[in-house]
Amino acid sequence: MWGGPRELITGEAGLAVVAGLAVYLVVLRAGRVLIGVVAVLGTCLAFMAPGIAAGVALEKRGLVEPARVSSVQTAMRPGRAICSVTDVDAAPAGADVWRGCVASTVPGDTLPVVYDPRGRAPVRGISTPGELRRSSLGLAALSVVFVAACTVAVVRSFRMTAAPGT
Repeated sequence: MWGGPRELITGEAGLAVVAGLAVYLVVLRAGRVLIGVVAVLGTCLAFMAPGIAAGVALEKRGLVEPARVSSVQTAMRPGRAICSVTDVDAAPAGADVWRGCVASTVPGDTLPVVYDPRGRAPVRGISTPGELRRSSLGLAALSVVFVAACTVAVVRSFRMTAAPGT
């Protein structure tokens, strides 16, 4: 799943596909608003899908290990923080995690993290129960809306005209 090129893992290939789809819809003259909607939805999918896929892969084959917190940065959301962790077999020094890291975490604390023993997915904090399921359902719903918007854009591009003499 994560053995492919970096462009697939980061979503860059998805952005290229969305750009190609937008150009195709422009050629079809689908309408600027529909093209914009398709482009925005496709971009959201391209950025969301790799992270959720990494979460699914880690849930199925990841290993849980305690990691020592080396530094803590406050996050935008109240009560949240971003922790740099060390002492994880497959983690680069200073891997950042936000799941499980709270504002009261201090350097030297330990956090449970999940990592891929093959090193193909980034180290993550342990997800809360149901978090991955909610994310997957949100991605599925976004995919359905994206397909519907593409369908409407293509159908709209075929203009019906009255037959001569009617």
